[in-house]
Amino acid sequence: MNELYLIALANFALCVASTVIMLCRLNGMGKDVRRIVVLEYAFGVGAMVFSAFRPLIGEWPGYASLGVAIFVLLQLIASAPAWMGDKPPAVATDHAPLGET
Repeated sequence: MNELYLIALANFALCVASTVIMLCRLNGMGKDVRRIVVLEYAFGVGAMVFSAFRPLIGEWPGYASLGVAIFVLLQLIASAPAWMGDKPPAVATDHAPLGET
């Protein structure tokens, strides 16, 4: 049972960290950001909050949930340079220029 609690605590901590990062990015988005990017982060916040509080509804996270939470946090950390200065990257504000590839 202790292992179950430790996994739930680690999952909670990872989900809270991801949620804070996503909320900060949502806060930094202006009206020029594509709606799909805003929806992506809004659904991400909802998913992470739901995953963090899963034990309250009787669903205990396992190693797979922990792996997904680690993956999401690592993806957010890896994309941090693109969001420096609390400004969304150009890809988030406009379609990619296909003619210049």
